[in-house]
Amino acid sequence: MWEQKKYNIVIVEDNEFYNSMLTKQLDSCATKLRKTNNYTYEIHSYTSVKDCLRNLTRDVNVAFLDYYLGDGITALDVMDAIKEKCDDCKVVVFSRTENELITKQIIANGALEFLAKDKNAFLQSGHILEDIIRGKC
Repeated sequence: MWEQKKYNIVIVEDNEFYNSMLTKQLDSCATKLRKTNNYTYEIHSYTSVKDCLRNLTRDVNVAFLDYYLGDGITALDVMDAIKEKCDDCKVVVFSRTENELITKQIIANGALEFLAKDKNAFLQSGHILEDIIRGKC
């Protein structure tokens, strides 16, 4: 019997408003895509890194992370924990920083994308999720 693909999506963003908006955007995108692709999905959204890491499961396959997560924790720290537990997870990092060194470091550590937190970030995140679901990345 053919098993339906399931996407487990994690969002870690310490700003509650931005977290809520990103969660709504990705939920809307995933719902629309489900009409033409056979899969299920769950989105788990966290404002706390500790909560995310405590609830992180091996089957998480997409993660959207803010770069600066408070208390000196960055997306690089979270990426390390994700890589240890979730072998095949695609990671997208958001930030307001325009530091080219940070961008290069994030990509070198295995992030699929590094997005600027600007007016296009939500739309871009939806496109990236679509590419992941359609197997383009």
